[in-house]
Amino acid sequence: MELKFITSNDKEWQKAIEYIQNCPWKDGKSLASKMINNYFNDWQRVLIVLKDNNIIAFCTFTKEDCIKDVNYRPFIGYIYVDEKYRGQHIGKNLYHYVVDFAKKNDCYNLTLNVWCLNENAMKFYESLGLQPQKIGMETLLK
Repeated sequence: MELKFITSNDKEWQKAIEYIQNCPWKDGKSLASKMINNYFNDWQRVLIVLKDNNIIAFCTFTKEDCIKDVNYRPFIGYIYVDEKYRGQHIGKNLYHYVVDFAKKNDCYNLTLNVWCLNENAMKFYESLGLQPQKIGMETLLK
């Protein structure tokens, strides 16, 4: 298994767009669109995990969150592991790879968003040492 940061200059970029756009996760289309429209610049990256030259997982490392009007910098987002490979610590490896990159680039902290009702994700991130920073609340009107 190989973990690799890619940018639009890398040969895997188009392959990653196709995989991400067609993955069963609904947010994949949003990320693929950002990749197509050159959202990633400077030091921002997409991290892919390759197994037998096939992408099986990905996440992003960006200057800011995909949610507007929040001040989370730098940000890890779009964390996805192919269903066939879940439970094999690939998400943990993705996270640690980004943390190491952030440390090497003198980042003070690293943030991500997770829905608090997604208990599995909350437990996963807490097991990695992340702590709640801010909680958003809502009232459904329709």
